[in-house]
This record gives sequence, structure tokens and C-alpha cells, in this order.
Amino acid sequence: MQSILTLQEICYSYHTLQKEVPAIRKISFDLHQGEFLSIIGPSGCGKSTLLNLICRLQKPDSGEILYRGKEDIPIGYMLQRDHLLEWRTVTQNILLGLEMQKKDTKEAREKAEELLKTYQLREFRDAYPRQLSGGMRQRAALIRTLLMDPDLLLLDEPFSALDYQTRLSVSDDIYRIIRKEGKSAILVTHDISEAISMSDRVLILSACPARVLTCIPMQFADRQAAPLEKRSLPEFNEYFNRIWRELHEAKQIA
Repeated sequence: MQSILTLQEICYSYHTLQKEVPAIRKISFDLHQGEFLSIIGPSGCGKSTLLNLICRLQKPDSGEILYRGKEDIPIGYMLQRDHLLEWRTVTQNILLGLEMQKKDTKEAREKAEELLKTYQLREFRDAYPRQLSGGMRQRAALIRTLLMDPDLLLLDEPFSALDYQTRLSVSDDIYRIIRKEGKSAILVTHDISEAISMSDRVLILSACPARVLTCIPMQFADRQAAPLEKRSLPEFNEYFNRIWRELHEAKQIA
């Protein structure tokens, strides 16, 4: 299977006036075309920092990050909050990135209309963010990201601000959208169930400074099951218990 992204021996440290604090230590992994990878680890171990390194918001101290063998990485980044602008309508919000890149063309607007229709937001196209539910806001944020046509999506705990029931529903929605659009994705999450149900593989990091402890393929008999359905499959509990044990051990490793 073709690798869309390769990290090779990535190291990164935070620098203060007093000292240097190692955050990431020699992390290496591949992301395959069309794959959904979750990254999970103890709080403060550097998961979000790793996403920032992948999208070039920060630069590694050493190592290489390659996209299909090149250094340019066309990505979309969804953060913990949707960051919709309250004074802009849904349509205006999802077109914001294209406007900033001066790509707000007729074709782009037609694509926006198509995505709004496909993902049940067309009747809210002229609504403002305050008029949307939390799940609808997240779908709008994802549409805004997809309009930039990235090959790779980075998701930094995008469901953490939602209540539990909404979170389950929205994770199903986002999963289906990403699969339908054929995108590769990396999800950072603290939620073991979320990681298992949404991913092809789960990458487990140690306590800070983070290093890769293991990477576990999620192999369900029903390969077409949606995330919510996977939670009731027999394999789910086995994966949950294994990852919980790995995380418990990860907290002891520095």
C-alpha cells in the first residue's frame, strides 16, 4: 500500500530561558493512502505538537517529514473548536479559506453547494453559527476544510467540545464524510473508544518525551461497520482492554 506521509526519526524540544524540554523523541511512522490513523497517549505527551509538526506550524529539531517523498504537505487541519465566524453565514464561513487564497470561483461555489446538500446543511446555508447545533457546526467546519481539497486531514480532538451523545453521532458523520471523500486522516484523541471505532490503526505514544510504543491494526470482521456499530462488535472490547493496558504502562514510561 502506498504511503502518503512518512515521518522519519522526528525529534522536538520546547525551549525556555531556563532549559530545554524534550517533547518528542525519534518518532517514525507511515500513513497510507486512504488510511485513518488515530494517535493516543498520556495527557501532555506531545500528540498535538506532532500534528503541528506535520502541518509545518512548528519545525522538528531533527528528522524528516515527507509527503509522497516530497517536503510539501497539502493538508486540512480541524482543531478542537470549529472556529466558525459568528458574523458570517454558513456559506460565507465555508468559503472563507477559498476567499483568502483568492480561489472563490463559480466552480468552488458549486462544489460548496454540493457538499452542503450532501451533508444535510443546505437548508442552513444562510443561517449563522449560533443557529446551528454543535454537530452541524462541526460538519460545516469539515466542509470548509474539504473545499480546500486537501489529501490529508489532521483532526485534533475535534469532538471534545460536544456532549457525549452528540459526540457519538458527529464522529459517525465525520467518519462517513472522510471515507466518502477518499481522504487520509490522522486523529488525535484521548478517547480510546473513539480511536478504536474510527481507525484503521491506533498509534500509542509514551509519556513525554513521546515515542512510539506500538501501533495496533483495527481488524473487525464487519469491515463496513460504522463507528457506532463497531462499539457493539466482539472485537471492540478486546481492543479496548489492550489499549487501556498499553496506556496505563505508557504513563509509567518517560
